Amino acid sequence: MEVFRLSVKRYADLTGTGGMFGSGRWHQKGQPILYTAGSRSLSALERFVHESPVQMPQLVMMTIYIPDDIAMIRVSEKELPEGWDAVPDADVSRRYGTDWLQSMSTPVIQLPSAIIASEYNFLINPMHPESRAIKIIDERDFYYDSRLKRMMR
Repeated sequence: MEVFRLSVKRYADLTGTGGMFGSGRWHQKGQPILYTAGSRSLSALERFVHESPVQMPQLVMMTIYIPDDIAMIRVSEKELPEGWDAVPDADVSRRYGTDWLQSMSTPVIQLPSAIIASEYNFLINPMHPESRAIKIIDERDFYYDSRLKRMMR
């Protein structure tokens, strides 16, 4: 399976280092994690909602290959606790993802997008031993269309 990650250029790897510097919907600051999406467009949109028009970093769109036989948990909206999709991100989703990371049960978890119903994000736990089988297969510089940047003002 291929998934996509829009990353700040200096974190365009599979270490999950970015998770060490800030909390996200599914993790607490200080934990390595990789947020990926099932499509390039969802990946771009997921990142776009967090960007600042003042400080737009250099971005890279990564195509990541997850072997078909790798262990994965697939979670539907109905299986998640109430408030998982709150804006801003809520502790309920952070606890859920943090529990998954710490359990080391699987290297990948599929979770619904809070932005686009019926689309999915795939979180990768880079600390899980099986995650070594996950590989970057393509990497390209990425720029948001100027029409989207105007919307950020």
